[in-house]
Amino acid sequence: MLGTKPSKKRSPKTDTLIQETTARFAGRSFPCPLCSTPRPIGVDRRGKPYITCLSPCGLQMFVRAPQGRDLLEQQLSAHTNPAEAPGETRVAASAAALIHRGSFRRTHAGR
Repeated sequence: MLGTKPSKKRSPKTDTLIQETTARFAGRSFPCPLCSTPRPIGVDRRGKPYITCLSPCGLQMFVRAPQGRDLLEQQLSAHTNPAEAPGETRVAASAAALIHRGSFRRTHAGR
């Protein structure tokens, strides 16, 4: 057929990463850093976690680096308290601080 691409098979390494990431973040949520609404953590086709807050913020946040995935898990473990409301405002504040710190580093790099 014209216009169809052959399907690509994933490598065993990618399948393993997807399984590990899904197990680490399954059923967990992370608040949108803009509106603090808890959003479920998804796993993309390459095994990387992400959150989306399409309404009202239009935000998509992908965690690509292994160190970032570890930091995300640390944030969830350190600031998630079962007695707190689902909003988990401490996690949202931490997320906003991490994003601000990352953007500060990018804008001030090399100065």
